[in-house]
Amino acid sequence: MSSPHLVRFGTFELDRTTGELRSKGQRVPLQDQPAQLLAILVSRPGAIVTRDELRKALWSEDTFVEFDTALNVAVNKVRQALRDSASSPRFVETVPRRGYRFLADVQPVDADAVPSVPLTAGPGRRREWRWWAMIGAALAAALGLGLVLLPDRWGRSASGESPRSVAILPFRPLAAEARDEALEIGMAEAVIVKLGQQRLRVPSIGAVQRYAGREPDPLRAGRELGVDTVLDGSLQRADGRLRVSVRLLDVRSGTTRWAGRWDIPWTDVFAVQDAMANEVARELAFTLASPQGPKHTTSPEAYDRYVRARFLVQQRTPEASQRAGELLEEVVKLDPGFAPAYAVMADAYLSIPWMGAPIEPHLTRARQAAQRSLELDPTGAEAHATLGTVLAQFDWDPVAGERELKQALELGPDEPTVLRLYSVFLWHEGRFEEALALNDRELALDPASVFANRNRAIIFYYARRYEDCIAQSRKTLELDRHFITAYGWLAKSLEQLGRDQEAVDAYVAPLTFREDRGPDVAALRAAAAAGGMRGFWKRWLEIEQRQQEYFNTQVPAIAWLSIGDRERALSELEKLCEARSLWIRAIGVEPTWDPVRADPRFQALLRKVRLVRDP
Repeated sequence: MSSPHLVRFGTFELDRTTGELRSKGQRVPLQDQPAQLLAILVSRPGAIVTRDELRKALWSEDTFVEFDTALNVAVNKVRQALRDSASSPRFVETVPRRGYRFLADVQPVDADAVPSVPLTAGPGRRREWRWWAMIGAALAAALGLGLVLLPDRWGRSASGESPRSVAILPFRPLAAEARDEALEIGMAEAVIVKLGQQRLRVPSIGAVQRYAGREPDPLRAGRELGVDTVLDGSLQRADGRLRVSVRLLDVRSGTTRWAGRWDIPWTDVFAVQDAMANEVARELAFTLASPQGPKHTTSPEAYDRYVRARFLVQQRTPEASQRAGELLEEVVKLDPGFAPAYAVMADAYLSIPWMGAPIEPHLTRARQAAQRSLELDPTGAEAHATLGTVLAQFDWDPVAGERELKQALELGPDEPTVLRLYSVFLWHEGRFEEALALNDRELALDPASVFANRNRAIIFYYARRYEDCIAQSRKTLELDRHFITAYGWLAKSLEQLGRDQEAVDAYVAPLTFREDRGPDVAALRAAAAAGGMRGFWKRWLEIEQRQQEYFNTQVPAIAWLSIGDRERALSELEKLCEARSLWIRAIGVEPTWDPVRADPRFQALLRKVRLVRDP
C-alpha cells in the first residue's frame, strides 16, 4: 500500500511531500520549517508529539539554535496559517511542559490508497492509527538524521539546488555614533521590494524590522524567519558619501556565498540597491525582472525624505505623523509618480485623527493620498488598507471597506499596516476571533510591538474577556510602562469586574507621569474614595472640561453615563456621530453601552453608522 502524500483536515489540504498547504483551493503561505512541523503533527493526530521529538526531527545535532524560541516561532506560524488560536485551539493544542497534539480529524485525499475514514485513535481504527504512527515515526527519524531530500520549496537539498528564500535584515551602522535608523531600515526595504517581484520568498520589511537596532546573529535570524539565505550588512552616510558593506550567508552551512562593499556618492544610492539585488538574485540563480509599474523613485532627495517619513510614521504620535506627512508632501513634489510615498502619506494622515486630533483636514488628505497611490499602483497593499478604513470607519460603508481590506490582505499578507487596520475593522464588527487571528500574525512579525500588544488587549475587552484584557494590558506595560493608552484598557476591564480601586489606580497612572497633573491625581483619588466610581467620573468630567484632552473620543459620553445622566451621554454620542469620529463605530461592541443598547436613540445611531443593517 502506497502512503498518501495529500491529506485533508477541516477546510485545509496539506501535501506532506512538498509542504504545500491549501484552503478551499487557495494556497496558504507557510514557511519551510513550520511546514515540516505541521507534516509531523498531522501524521500523528490525537497523539502528543513531545518537544524533544520535534527538536530531533527539525534540527540536527550539529545545528546551533535557541530551540525553545525557534520551536515557539514555528508553532505560532502554523497557527497563523491555520487561523488557529493557542487559547481555544481547533487544530494545534499545547500540552504544557510536554509538547503538542493535533486535534482535528485527518483524512487521506486519495481514496484509492487509503480508506476514507477519519484517522483518529478511536475503536475500530487502530489499524489506520498504527499505520500513520509508523509513517510519523519514520518521517521524524529521517528528518532527525538529515536524510530527507525534499523539493526545492523546502530549501536547498544535498543535490545542490539553489536556495529559494532570502531575508534582508535591517542594516547596521558602521559606527555607532553615526547611527541613521531610518536609512538602515529603508535600505533593507528597497532591496526587499526589488527581490520580492521574483519567484523568491522574501520576508517583508514588517517581518524583519524586529531585528533593527540590534546586533542580531544573522544565522539565528534566518532560522527564525525560515529562510535559506540572509543578507546582512552595515552602512554609514557621511560627508555626502554612502559606505555599504554586505554579505550573503547560507543559513544551513553558515558560509558566505557572496560579499560586497561600496564607497560612493550619496546620489548613487540606487545603484547600490540595484547592485545588491542583482548579486543576491545571481547567487540564487535568478535574473531580476524589470520593475512592474511606477513603484520606485529615482530622486535621492525624495528617497531621503521618504525613508525618514516612514520611520516617523512608525512612532504613532500625532506630532511624528504630522511631520511625516509634511516630508511626504515634499517627496511627491520632487517625484509626483512615487506611489509608495502617497501610501505612507495616507497612513500618516489617517493616524492623526485616530489619536484624538481633529478629523479634518487629515481625513480628506488621507483619502486623496490613498486614491492617488492606487491610481499609480493598483497593487499597493497599504493604500488599499487605508482606503478601506476610510470607507468603513468614516464613510460608514463596511461592505466597500472590507472589500478594500480583503484586497489589501491578499496583496500584503505580512504587511503590519494591513494586519492592523483589518483587525480594527473586524473587532468593530464584533468578529473577535478573526481579529485575534490577524493580531496573531502581526505579533509574529514583531512580538515586542507595543501597538500590536495593546490592540490585542482591546480585542479582549470588546469581547468581554476582561481577565485576558487585564493580563494582556500588563504584558504591554511590561514592554513600555509609559505607553499611556494601555492603562485605559486595563482600567476599563478592572471597572467592569468591579475592582474599583485597581481601576482608579490604572486610570490615574498616566497622569502621574506629569508633574503638573499632581493636583488632579489627588482630586480623582479623593473623589473615588468618597463616592466610588460615580464620584470618580463626576470629578473627571470637571477636570476634563478644563483640560480638553479627549477630543473626538467616547470617553466623555461614557463618563456621563457612569454618573447616571443617560440623556447627556446619548447627546454626546450624537455629537460624535455628527463629527464622524473614528470611535463612533466602537459603540457596537463597547460594554459600557449595554444598559442603553435597547434605547431608540442608541439603536438609531447603530443604524446610522451601519452597525445594524437595514433590510
